Amino acid sequence: HEAGNPPEILQGPAGDWPLLTYDATALQGGADLFVEWLPKLDDRVSFDAAAIADWRAAWAPIVASGAAGASVMAHRDYHAENLIWLPERQGAARVGMIDFQDAV
Repeated sequence: HEAGNPPEILQGPAGDWPLLTYDATALQGGADLFVEWLPKLDDRVSFDAAAIADWRAAWAPIVASGAAGASVMAHRDYHAENLIWLPERQGAARVGMIDFQDAV
């Protein structure tokens, strides 16, 4: 990774924001959004305790691997409304990004 490790604090004109570690809790929480929200979107779907345990067991090696070696920033709220066109800049720097409160 050419840029090196991300900073511990993101600094910007609106103030500073701590960049938290994307640890096992954050990784599992992101994965668990599927089993939490899918039944709310489709009432034909439900997950009992055994299914959730199987889900977490399937994710366990990924969570452990990611938490042990994660050294990049994950924005976690990346969509068009959080991108800003900066015409005075050149190349990839012409696209700015906002809304870092969920970044880890």
